[in-house]
Amino acid sequence: MSRRVLVALATLLLACGLVSCSKDEARDGAKDYGFQVAEVEVNGPGTLGLSESGHDVKGLLVYFHGLDQTARVIRDDEKHRNLFDPALRSGYAVVAADARGNAFGNPASQQQYRRLIAAAREKYGAVPVFFVAESMGTLAALALLNEDHDGQVKGMVGVSPLMGIPPAARKVAYITGPWGGTVEASADPMTWPPSAFANRAFRLYLPKADTVIPAGATGKDFAAHFGSVATIDIVECEGGHVASPCYQGDDVEKWIGALS
Repeated sequence: MSRRVLVALATLLLACGLVSCSKDEARDGAKDYGFQVAEVEVNGPGTLGLSESGHDVKGLLVYFHGLDQTARVIRDDEKHRNLFDPALRSGYAVVAADARGNAFGNPASQQQYRRLIAAAREKYGAVPVFFVAESMGTLAALALLNEDHDGQVKGMVGVSPLMGIPPAARKVAYITGPWGGTVEASADPMTWPPSAFANRAFRLYLPKADTVIPAGATGKDFAAHFGSVATIDIVECEGGHVASPCYQGDDVEKWIGALS
């Protein structure tokens, strides 16, 4: 890989932040959910759980956040409210964690998500679990999905997902930093054997003009590698990285409902 390509990749990732190169706005002007939401700290500071007040919880959505986000994005950000509104109304709880910030799936962030899930299951009960990941957060989600040997996680949704850490990305300072200076090849889900996700279900929302996710880590790359053993639905949407049209809450709710 030439130095010019590496510099270009680092510049692009830094400029777009693996979060938002899109100028699209969310579909409405609401500043909160349009119904009463019960909000709790699921596992102490830096964690958040939402559910519709006064209703039983029938399932759990674990959100793995993108760059520069915190747990509060599931309530405070309009695009994410659009994403989770239908599921909350249908009886699902949504939980999130700060998870060490811009961690790019490092072991410390994975442990934070493990603790979040354990606390959420204690609070909400032994209900079906689904992962919802955005961009960078997909790396931690895939790591935890790979270790879910008893099949507690019923499916995974990805929005502008970063499905791997290609060799060039492993040399970018703000990716290697959270990993202690070195990102081993084994940390890249795209190096794992297809059996890692055998019989799993994925629904990936991929912007048509996404110039942020590098080659070798796209949703389509993931489908080509794991599609022989996993069910991987690709939903193409308009716009660039994390564009608003990719936050399709109604479609997500129908998909997880069919798997519950």
